[in-house]
Amino acid sequence: MEDHLANLSLNTCKDETKLLFYTWNNFRVKINRMFRDIDKEHTAERALTELCQKGAATAYAAEF
Repeated sequence: MEDHLANLSLNTCKDETKLLFYTWNNFRVKINRMFRDIDKEHTAERALTELCQKGAATAYAAEF
């Protein structure tokens, strides 16, 4: 990021910086890799344990 801010022109940036900022998809992929969920299984287990019924089953069935 420092390279990009110091060299606002892509012509003077490092190759890695050019690759990162050349397209939105490249940037999105890199950000997702840096901030992704590193333990998807644990996250899914936690989400399942937090599930709870929030109303009567008959009211839910009546909606459909």
